[in-house]
Amino acid sequence: MSLLRIGLVVAVWQVSATAGCPRNREGDAERDPSLGDTSRTGDTNPEEFAVNGSSFADRLVDEMDALELTDSAGDRKCGERECGRPIPCQNSKDCPEDRVCAADGGICVQCVGDEDCPQEESCGSDHECHTSVPCISDIECKGLALICDKDAGLCVECKQSSHCSDGEFCDSGYCVPIVCVPGAKWCSGADAVGCVLDGSAALVRETCDGEYYCQNGECLKLACFPGSEFCDGDVYGVCSADGTRVQTEDDCSAKNMHCSDGGCTMSVCPRDEGFCQDDRTAAHCSGDGMSYEVVPCDEGHSCEAGECHEWLCIPSKPFCDGNVVKQCNAKGSGVDAETPCVAGICVDGLCKPAICDPGSSLCNGASVVECDASGTSQQVSQVCGQDEHCAQDGSSAHCQPHVCSPGQLVCDGTYLMQCDDLGTAEAFVMDCADDQKVCSGGACAEVPALGTVVNPAPSCAAILQDGASKGNGLYWLLEDGGTEVFCDMTSDGGGWRLILGPGNPTNQCDLWSVAPVGAVELECGTDHLQLDCESDSCAISAVMEISPSVTAVRYLGEVFSSGGTDTGLWMGPSPGVPLPTFDDAHKACVPKGCCELNGPVSEMVVFSQQDVHKLGWYVWSDWGNKCGGWAGFWHLEEVWTR
Repeated sequence: MSLLRIGLVVAVWQVSATAGCPRNREGDAERDPSLGDTSRTGDTNPEEFAVNGSSFADRLVDEMDALELTDSAGDRKCGERECGRPIPCQNSKDCPEDRVCAADGGICVQCVGDEDCPQEESCGSDHECHTSVPCISDIECKGLALICDKDAGLCVECKQSSHCSDGEFCDSGYCVPIVCVPGAKWCSGADAVGCVLDGSAALVRETCDGEYYCQNGECLKLACFPGSEFCDGDVYGVCSADGTRVQTEDDCSAKNMHCSDGGCTMSVCPRDEGFCQDDRTAAHCSGDGMSYEVVPCDEGHSCEAGECHEWLCIPSKPFCDGNVVKQCNAKGSGVDAETPCVAGICVDGLCKPAICDPGSSLCNGASVVECDASGTSQQVSQVCGQDEHCAQDGSSAHCQPHVCSPGQLVCDGTYLMQCDDLGTAEAFVMDCADDQKVCSGGACAEVPALGTVVNPAPSCAAILQDGASKGNGLYWLLEDGGTEVFCDMTSDGGGWRLILGPGNPTNQCDLWSVAPVGAVELECGTDHLQLDCESDSCAISAVMEISPSVTAVRYLGEVFSSGGTDTGLWMGPSPGVPLPTFDDAHKACVPKGCCELNGPVSEMVVFSQQDVHKLGWYVWSDWGNKCGGWAGFWHLEEVWTR
């Protein structure tokens, strides 16, 4: 928005007038009624100050010829240079000697700066020279009919526009004439101009361009394009040259015609509407009704009310809606007839009888047969594989793997069972135990000898006691689900199980738990175990788990014990840490007697306590070395338990 600098004309006129005719600050000065109401209420009609393009300043100058202004004495008319019309100028050479040119307003004034005033005065915003009176209170200014501007510390005429008379506003402490009627609006060319609320400035509110023009200070939209011909529906119109009104109107529809840019003409189709050229072709009429565009419908579509619509059904074909047969119309847009299927089911547009439950399935031999959704037909959906059979579960059938091979005989403990022909279940045939037999390999068989793989024994001694012994050799025992061991059925009454030694099928070293202390050496081979203690501060033991039913141990090997070394056999419910105590040991050599052993040893020991779970050999050097010896070892070649 730009500021219209029209106020300076009014201000300079006021300066010139008051040079010989002081202003009445009490508000009693007479006004020319032709100026209208210039109060700041905003209710003034802008036409009073903006008529036929004439601005407020222009009119004010025109009206000044009618003003009768008196001097301070009240007995003479003001002369032209004292109270008359403002003197226009382009520079100060055009002004009287006591005036200078205000370049921005183009009129002669008393001052435009402090340099134009006497030394004790300054130039105010009203372009008059004023004496500066300092103050700190209004009391100091009352005698001058002024008020104190405490911020500036000077006596002034006003601090706000309400301190001024009607038709004036406060500008930098001085009351100056308003430049326009507050709230007034008018046009200046294409500009819509409005006066601010205190009358201090006129602003360009907006510039009316393009489709707009200015009227009474407002931008209004053109009624039409200047000088154009146009159609408003079926009404033909001609726009005025300035575009502010429709100059000519002709209703073509009243003559059964359509409007075109050239006037009323006959149309070939309803303008800007769609229509069907045939059942498969849509067309759209142009805006002037003089031509149309053809739009073929896609496959599965037909023309209805000028548009292509997807078929609701296949034209002229019957179809099923639930259990009702419906006949589609020729366009596929609806139904011509309906027939409920009372005694059957609707399938493919026909009523058919039901033969099965829709969605159910059943077994037909090794095949799964499914009923369709209508319940009017069945078909094989799956053929079971060679190792599968068809299983029925209520109204549903499916293929599942055989439980057993069809017709095969199998054992379930002592029961002989046979698989059915479909492989779905095993049926009881007989209990072999009724004939003092066992079930083995799908048949009842004689009970095998104890100690065989099919009839493992609890121990070698049990085999011997049962009379199933075949001499020294390999037999099967029950432990760990079936274990093959070597049994000595002849030595020391027989029934011995080989734990360590040649011919043992198990890993020797995995059986022993070794606890070493000090300078020791362990050697574990496939057929022997050696424990060495090589200093006077060493100990080593090898302990293994045995069955609680074992009551005796027999071993063969070599032992060496010099002086203070204790060697022996240990047995008990749990191993010592790191060695067993003397009380639980069967001692081969006790250091208290400073015994010495050196050579082979063969011994059978019968356990004196019950519930023996551990069996081991140890070497324990005498820590005090009382007898001067310190070395010892066990070399075991065979270990048997019974």
